[in-house]
Amino acid sequence: QIGHLIRRHRADRSEKIRNRDATIEMYNAKGIVRHPISLVLDNVRSAFNVGGMFRAADTASAKEIVTCGFTPHPGGSGEDKVRKTAFSSIDSVPSRHFLSTSEAVFTLQKEGYKVLAMETTSHAKNIYEEELFAFEDGGKMKPIALVLGHEVTGVDEKIINM
Repeated sequence: QIGHLIRRHRADRSEKIRNRDATIEMYNAKGIVRHPISLVLDNVRSAFNVGGMFRAADTASAKEIVTCGFTPHPGGSGEDKVRKTAFSSIDSVPSRHFLSTSEAVFTLQKEGYKVLAMETTSHAKNIYEEELFAFEDGGKMKPIALVLGHEVTGVDEKIINM
């Protein structure tokens, strides 16, 4: 317990360690550019897993998290549990919620996203052998959305086939 408090004190005083997550407004004010990668959570059950995804998205500077279906989300059911794991990254990573994953995927495709389901199936492609990223003229990366599924059942087959 005391060791943790000492490490926390040193981290708070350090200029090399980012101690607090920036809010969305702070990101914008500092001109920090988020990568054009969105994480789509397809009916993820655990609020703690969702909170962990917010932490990962913040660390990776992902554009947003899209929650779908019964996935706990900011401003909705389970926000208190998501916040418990996400800490302040819930305030620094933009998010939006859709009632269905198919609606989210359709919307993202209309917005120009390449949508990829992250799943291990017999038809899955090796990400190291695929051209995941596409670039516009001028070298700007086109946006991609990675769909992550339910802890037990994975990404809905209907979404994989979209």
